[in-house]
Amino acid sequence: MRLLHKLILIGLSLALGVVLHLREGLNAAWYLYAAALLLVLGHLLLGNVGQAWSALQQGDQERARKLLDEVWQPDWLLPAHRGRYYLTAALLALHQKDLNEGQRLLQRALEIEALPRLDRAVALLNLAHIYMVQGRHEEAARLLDEAERHAGKNGPVLHQVRKARALLSQNA
Repeated sequence: MRLLHKLILIGLSLALGVVLHLREGLNAAWYLYAAALLLVLGHLLLGNVGQAWSALQQGDQERARKLLDEVWQPDWLLPAHRGRYYLTAALLALHQKDLNEGQRLLQRALEIEALPRLDRAVALLNLAHIYMVQGRHEEAARLLDEAERHAGKNGPVLHQVRKARALLSQNA
């Protein structure tokens, strides 16, 4: 759900809650206050990270960027969502050819222990690619090994790791 829609629902819940509270008392309005609170907490803790990730996977970088921009404070997100936030932001930076920002955001994502294994594999693979471009081949090889361990049996990610490893062995 987009931020604008959430804000409208929060405003309506609060407005109806106040009206009911004034006319009927707190017992008639508490659930509207609770709904508004849950919407605010949901946005603070979850954001639009899942929607941004889906938009990025569908190739809609502009929509993904807009959705990430709606996150008020990334450090307030739950750990898994925070990791996905930084991974998505890093991939967007890499699409813009901003290797320094991409590297910074990938490292930030990898610092989060709750980052799912497959997301960790994607982050490691992309960080290894940056290191390959920078000529840091030993570090890139180490990251590719780690990415392969985290990828498990996921075919597309393993395929990309193997392609990167082949490219690295040609350039080493």
